[in-house]
Amino acid sequence: MKLNEEDLKYFITEKIRLRPGMYVGSTSSYGVLNLIFYMIEDFIEEQSSLILKFQIHENNIFEISSSRPFEIKFSYGILIAQALSSFFEVTLYNNTLRYEKGILISEKEGSSDSEYPLHILFEPDKSIFNYKLIEYHQIYHRCKELAQLNNNVTFILNDKENKNTIHYDNGILEILKENIYDFYLNWRGTVSMNFDISGIQISAAIFYYFESDCALSFVNNHRTFEGGTHVQGSIDGIFDAFKIYIRKHNDNLVKIERRDVVEGLNYVISIKIRNPSFAGATKRQLTNVEIKSILKKAVSEKLLEILEKDTSFFEESRVLEKVRFRETMKRLK
Repeated sequence: MKLNEEDLKYFITEKIRLRPGMYVGSTSSYGVLNLIFYMIEDFIEEQSSLILKFQIHENNIFEISSSRPFEIKFSYGILIAQALSSFFEVTLYNNTLRYEKGILISEKEGSSDSEYPLHILFEPDKSIFNYKLIEYHQIYHRCKELAQLNNNVTFILNDKENKNTIHYDNGILEILKENIYDFYLNWRGTVSMNFDISGIQISAAIFYYFESDCALSFVNNHRTFEGGTHVQGSIDGIFDAFKIYIRKHNDNLVKIERRDVVEGLNYVISIKIRNPSFAGATKRQLTNVEIKSILKKAVSEKLLEILEKDTSFFEESRVLEKVRFRETMKRLK
């Protein structure tokens, strides 16, 4: 999260260290993971393409190198990590700053790798965090998810025993594939969308399959477990596109309902916006009202363009079959 000059006055080291849970959610290993990924998410948010090299050393010392420079002064993640680390050393080009428990100790000329101009070495403070070891797989799984949500990012993740390069050209489509057991046997009609509109970055992978129920949504790389206006707007957009398509190509008398669209629909929806609003502190549901109408219109228009070239998504939805079945049942009553 990018801060401004006004925000900075609230990020006082003593206050952060006094109430760390308020900033990273916990003083357990969960809080340490949040501390790490708040920084990484800030890097991703500001860059169009990026390679992040992440090294896990012994004694829970972590090293992050970025292929692109970054304005560290206004990074929420870096300010929190500085305050909650026993030491935090950051090198940007040839300037190295060393902090200990949030206090700037030294500034000196250093040397940075020309391939990675930003370099960070830090140790989460064990006097604050109650944890023994951060496992490689804990870091790996979140890096994998972030790589799937951001196909412009590559992670190089190492520790003493493991080395992995994580990158996904197909982006969030990979999440859909992983969550549907036999996706490769039933992939017909899959639609993938990636576009920007009104300052909102939208990525969606949608797919009809009646043997599974994948419903995943994200805002700014964070999972929204209870969906929200971005999901509602996207489904409304599919509903709207289907109604227009039916009027144009089938029968004006066919009246589909929203439930016809929802049944069998599997999706992964990810958006990136400034100033998101959520229901509750746990950010499980997006509440920005304007997002619903923006996504409804945008998804409807994009899907209609796709349906004019390939009707398989519409066919796999079986919406016409659902309408006919419902009308038959009404007549039998």
